[in-house]
Amino acid sequence: MFRIGQSSDIHQLAEGRRLVLGGVEIEHTKGLVGHSDADALLHAIAEAVIGALGEGDLGKHFPDTDPQYKGISSLLLLEQVTKLMESKGYCIGNVDALIMIERPKMAPHIPLMRQNIAQALHCAEDQVNVKATRGGYDGHGVWFPETLQECEQLVTDLLEKGVVLYAEEKVNFARELSAMVARNRDGEVKAWPVVESRQADGVCHIAIAPAPELPADVAKQCRDLATNIATKLDVTGVLAVELFECIGEDGASKILVNELAMRPHNTGHWTQDGCVTSQFEQHLRAVLNWPLGSVDTLEPVTVMVNTLGAEEDPQMPMEQRVIEVMRRYPEAKVHLYGKSWRPGRKMGHVNVTGYDATSTLAIAQHAAHFIVHANWY
Repeated sequence: MFRIGQSSDIHQLAEGRRLVLGGVEIEHTKGLVGHSDADALLHAIAEAVIGALGEGDLGKHFPDTDPQYKGISSLLLLEQVTKLMESKGYCIGNVDALIMIERPKMAPHIPLMRQNIAQALHCAEDQVNVKATRGGYDGHGVWFPETLQECEQLVTDLLEKGVVLYAEEKVNFARELSAMVARNRDGEVKAWPVVESRQADGVCHIAIAPAPELPADVAKQCRDLATNIATKLDVTGVLAVELFECIGEDGASKILVNELAMRPHNTGHWTQDGCVTSQFEQHLRAVLNWPLGSVDTLEPVTVMVNTLGAEEDPQMPMEQRVIEVMRRYPEAKVHLYGKSWRPGRKMGHVNVTGYDATSTLAIAQHAAHFIVHANWY
């Protein structure tokens, strides 16, 4: 039997900190912020192993409130995770890791990273792969110069730093939409209602299903487009097609494709409580090549609001926060990911179903706010 784990980790760069990745200290003007040495690469690998074992997350085993882990080398944490893995009778098959960072260059340090990781995981170096890329993740590495002079200066500065650039036309869109479909290997496709997604700091924050006031013909166009993409690309599983809705001078909607995500997606979490078949069940049906389930909605409107870690972790335990939300809003469904707190981290989401978008959105936002801040605004 084999298991697969997947994880990611993001840390802020700040002056006065060491930059440690893959157990290698790299000379740079800034380092990663964190309770330990903040080695994001090793944290992601360790959490992937923990996840594959069904043992929660890194914060459960090494809480950032515990002083014994203050400044600790993440190689020691990874070694502890390896002991846990081996105690359950497992060993590493392979590790494939990607570092996303603008600078400094990672290539000179990758051989030593691989050696460190292999040693900590008790596996061979050829079972470990580490690669690096720069820019373009969730709004990072993206610039919007307002004037020609600003653009020329920006391009000059970035090219001098060795940053590879490409330019795109800035789209003046009215809102973001998401059209999600699932397709099994036999070619059966089911499309959920098109949703409106709203962003906060480059991260999906709210999804409203179905998208309010979206004309029926435009909604059909979006679903047909997603279905066609899934068919042409021979997709198996769930596909999210992220879209821009642009409004022309004549008032008509124009749809542009922004991004494809071939997996269960944040904009599909509402289906857990708003649809006959959730995106997660549908994904399993599709991968197993079983008949796909109904995508009919259970109520006229469902709103999903992400709960992102606040700047400070509230004193009130999460369990008590959930209880307070349940007491005030019995219709709210709180989903938690079992992650330890970190500012801006996706900790979970709240789903609320209702009969109109305005009141349903208000309840979902109010409930999510309490989960994050432990107070009613």
